[in-house]
Order: sequence, then C-alpha cells, then structure tokens
Amino acid sequence: MDIYCRFCGEPWDHDSLHEMGEWIDKEITYQEAGRQFSALGCGAFESGYIPPRKCNHDVVDQAKASMSSAMIIVSEHPEDWVI
Repeated sequence: MDIYCRFCGEPWDHDSLHEMGEWIDKEITYQEAGRQFSALGCGAFESGYIPPRKCNHDVVDQAKASMSSAMIIVSEHPEDWVI
C-alpha cells in the first residue's frame, strides 16, 4: 500500500512511516512520522537536515502528488492517505 509525497508524487510504502526513525537516526512515533510526512513530504525521510526540510525533488507524478495533498487535507490519519 503506497502513500505519495504531496510535493513530488514519489511513492512510499505506508509501512515506512513505522520505520522513519531508521531513516533519520532518531526515535519517532508513527503519529509523528505521519505529521512530518504530511508537512514535508518525502523530505521527512532525509536525515542530516536540521531543521528537516520540505521535499524539493523534481515532480515524478503530478496527479499522485495532487491526490495525496487532497487526502492529507481531508484526514490527518496516514492510513487514509493510501491511493
């Protein structure tokens, strides 16, 4: 089940939110990972940036990015963002 970055449309496995701490070398809860992903997109998975930065990658799928952005606005629950 994939969720998509709201800025570039890059697909991410929904379960990666449970493992975000491994990406950024910091303990983080699923709920906080969801908040970070909703605010920063896939930039939330990039370690080494303090403060973390918003996704600045080239758009890979504008339709998925737009759908993801709408889903994030409608619900704060990451399980609802699956497209």
